[in-house]
Amino acid sequence: MPQRFAADISVGRLRFFGSVGIDGERSIVYFKGEDSLRRALALLGGSFFCGIAAAVCEQGTPDALLGALCELGTPYFLLPERSFISRSLEGRLALLDGQRGELIIDPQLETLCGYRAPLSDGTAHGGVRISRFCRELPPLRTDSCGVLCECDVLGDGGELLESALALSESLCTSSLAVILDSPKESSEEEERRFCDSAEAIFRAAVYGNMSLMLGGICSQSEAERAFALLHGCFCRLLKEGREFNGYIAKGVLISSPALLFGASYLPRCDLLCFEFSRLSALLTGTEDRIGIARSRDTLKSLWESWRAENETLCRSRELRAICSVEDADELFWDWVKFMNIKEVYIEGEYGESFWNLGTKNS
Repeated sequence: MPQRFAADISVGRLRFFGSVGIDGERSIVYFKGEDSLRRALALLGGSFFCGIAAAVCEQGTPDALLGALCELGTPYFLLPERSFISRSLEGRLALLDGQRGELIIDPQLETLCGYRAPLSDGTAHGGVRISRFCRELPPLRTDSCGVLCECDVLGDGGELLESALALSESLCTSSLAVILDSPKESSEEEERRFCDSAEAIFRAAVYGNMSLMLGGICSQSEAERAFALLHGCFCRLLKEGREFNGYIAKGVLISSPALLFGASYLPRCDLLCFEFSRLSALLTGTEDRIGIARSRDTLKSLWESWRAENETLCRSRELRAICSVEDADELFWDWVKFMNIKEVYIEGEYGESFWNLGTKNS
């Protein structure tokens, strides 16, 4: 029988029918045998199937049941003959490619990246990719006494890791940047939180195309300290034998003129990201959009000088930019073209609110 799919590509956690999934997490549900699918259609109906990413059925499933799935708009996959899915695979990330008729369990990062183009939620502007970003990971949940959960629960799917996994999996292969503020030198609590978040991002990046930008940096010494902490996270995860991707792109968010003009002294990193709206206000001495527009020539001259003085830096780093949706005007896009920036983040369109969508694998 020909396979029919209601969607080209579906992503979710592999679950056996009848098992308990995580609330809000979309799943690819395996129906072992005809009876389980028949019960699901009869007892649960559309309310159940609208919440799953796809159904996996065995060969020999009656056409009437498969037709019911099609009417509900649920993509399904028929397992090849004499094949089965081990119970030990439950809970793994799975990708259903409806075009090729393939079910991929535990897809590698390279495989996910191959699906980046068809799944991308970003749009382009004159050849520039507009991607999503979020500021920080949400804090760990508190217990009944108001005390933060212990960080060592990350190994068993702790809150930070689950949040990072939810985000990377909901995007699957769309580009996502997480802006993680560097800790204050006098705060051990902030340093611990920074390391917890960084480790969660490293581990979640196995399943998504993520990058990490360090924000809140005002000097070379602060940057060196933050990168030293990241290296410590890398070594700790390696020693513990965790599955993680410590080689994701890492960079610095530049949001002050002092850091901008001292960029050549920053530690070696993969990318530099300019906070355009804030830099424009500080460089011109005004936050008024009309005032900034009037200072267009001044801004152009400043950036031309900076670019000329940092030509080697620009060739060896990937340049990105953040801009508020209100300031993403002709001035901004002309600047993006001049600076040869290939990826931008529009705040207010894909800003912090994106983090709170509350669904996984959507």
